[in-house]
Amino acid sequence: MKVGKYNVDFAGVKYDGTIPYSKVVIEEFDGDCPIAMYTKTLYFNIGTNFMVSPFSTEKEIEDYLGYPDNTKLQLSTKLTVREVGGPACLQNETVDFMEMPIALLRAELLQGGDLYNGFLASIESSLKEQLSDLQVDTAVIAGEVLRRIIG
Repeated sequence: MKVGKYNVDFAGVKYDGTIPYSKVVIEEFDGDCPIAMYTKTLYFNIGTNFMVSPFSTEKEIEDYLGYPDNTKLQLSTKLTVREVGGPACLQNETVDFMEMPIALLRAELLQGGDLYNGFLASIESSLKEQLSDLQVDTAVIAGEVLRRIIG
C-alpha cells in the first residue's frame, strides 16, 4: 500500500519456530522510482496479543525506519482490565484488537486482485437487488462504496 513517499508491502507470514511473524517491506520512493538504499524489512510478531503496525502515516513509517534491517518486533495490543466488585472483567476493549486484521485486510484490498474483485462483486450484487427499480450504474456505485470502505 502507498503511504506518502513510501510503499508498504505485507509480504506474508514467516515462522521462527512456532512464533508467527508478519513480514513487512518498506520502500521509499522518489516520485515513481524506488530509492534502492531505502528499503527495510521488518518482522512483526502476530501471535496472541501482538499486532502489526497499521502504517497509516509517513511519520509512523519513519519511526520504524530507525530499526536495523530484518528486526523482529512485538507490538502489544491494548486491553483495559478493571475490577468491578468481584473478579476482574474486561471493559472498554479498545479497537487495537481490530487494528491488525483491519490493516491486513485494507492492504490486501489496496492491492486489488481476487479479494478486491470479490468484495466489489458482492457490493454490486447487493446494489442490484436493492436498486433494481432505478436506472443507475451499480458498477460505478459499487466501486465508489468499496473505495470509501478502504479509506
